[in-house]
Amino acid sequence: MELSGKDYLILLLGANKYTPIRGKLALQKEMFLMSQELDKTGQLNDQLKFEGYHYGPYSRTLEKWLKDLENDHIIKSSSEDTKVYELTNEGKIRFKDILNYLNESKNDNIFHNIHKLKIGSEKLGYKGLLRYVYFTYPDFIKKSKIKNEVLGGN
Repeated sequence: MELSGKDYLILLLGANKYTPIRGKLALQKEMFLMSQELDKTGQLNDQLKFEGYHYGPYSRTLEKWLKDLENDHIIKSSSEDTKVYELTNEGKIRFKDILNYLNESKNDNIFHNIHKLKIGSEKLGYKGLLRYVYFTYPDFIKKSKIKNEVLGGN
């Protein structure tokens, strides 16, 4: 079994004791960072095909995965002002299955790195996460509507 892109998304949502991710923008940026900084094979990056868009790096594929996983009752999102994404009970079972696979195949460092990325993103907070992405990956912000707001320019 090789991990799918959806499995990586499930790992991200399961990291840090299932802490939910607030907002589609934050989820997009965390998956972007995972594809850029943790994916040594380039497989996840190839699947997600991030492009610069109105709010920085954006993946249409990730949008599809979110819908698929929600339809499969693996994740749920609240419909508040800011969507909150989290694993369902079925999603937590799938998460544990993926962790078991990683442990058995001696690839548990993959989850360790995802866990560290999620904790770091949470510590940065929403604005800090955006700033990090915008400063570190300027090629993805040329079309951004919020570039000046995030970077503090005019």
